[in-house]
Amino acid sequence: MEQNHFIKDLSKQEQKLELQTRKWVKVLFLILSFLWTAHLFCLYLKLYYAPSQYPDAFVRYFSLEYEANLPTLVSSLLIVGAAFLLFVIGKLQPNNLKKHWFVLSGIMLFLGIDESTRIHETLGALFAHVFSGRSSFAANWMFPYALLSLAAFIFFLPWLLHLPSRLKRGMLISGFIYVFGALGVEIIEIEGEQFLTEQQWIYFLNTTITVQEIMEMGGMFLFVRTLLHHLSYLRAEFSVVFRFASPESVAPGKAAQKTGSSIVLTPNSEQVALGK
Repeated sequence: MEQNHFIKDLSKQEQKLELQTRKWVKVLFLILSFLWTAHLFCLYLKLYYAPSQYPDAFVRYFSLEYEANLPTLVSSLLIVGAAFLLFVIGKLQPNNLKKHWFVLSGIMLFLGIDESTRIHETLGALFAHVFSGRSSFAANWMFPYALLSLAAFIFFLPWLLHLPSRLKRGMLISGFIYVFGALGVEIIEIEGEQFLTEQQWIYFLNTTITVQEIMEMGGMFLFVRTLLHHLSYLRAEFSVVFRFASPESVAPGKAAQKTGSSIVLTPNSEQVALGK
């Protein structure tokens, strides 16, 4: 009977928090949709009008092509937000499961700082000097970042495979979109420059920049969405387990324990653990 009440309460709490999560996701999507639409409008102005015919400040403030503007700020906040969510989820895990969440949170924090300060551009200049005269891929920020991405994938893969299926699928899909946008499209852009005329290159460059930035922002949006949904489940579970684990609600033969930051309810031989 106690177990049935637990499951029923968990389901209700999960539905309530899921609705809150959907509202946050909707707000984020509307913000990104506005920025993408504004960028496409800026692109239209740049391609079909002379610079004197449109406000340059508007284009610089909203175009995904420029740095230190509104899209850059939103991208940085989105990535830092992902770092925060990863940290919070990590805090809700048992001690032996915290490490990977915290490491991934640190990586996201670095990427968020990089997005606003352009650390990779500095690395690109350094590698261009070191590898001058060699392939354009080596003489670019993509080389160290590609190596780091591969190392991160190898490090996190065993951990990823043990995550719940919905969380695992969301993280893999969003990660692929983000990395392909950041690295894959950049490689296509570099290689395409060698085969196109000047006029073709202008259209090609604007297209690749648009695709790259939208994939990066879209991939990070899907990643944040995945984390928000997982956190809503953890919050529901934590709330209900905490209530059921209080001394007055634990029936004889059942034990309530606190393990690290998570509370575990043990009905007989079964365990209901936070994050499992």
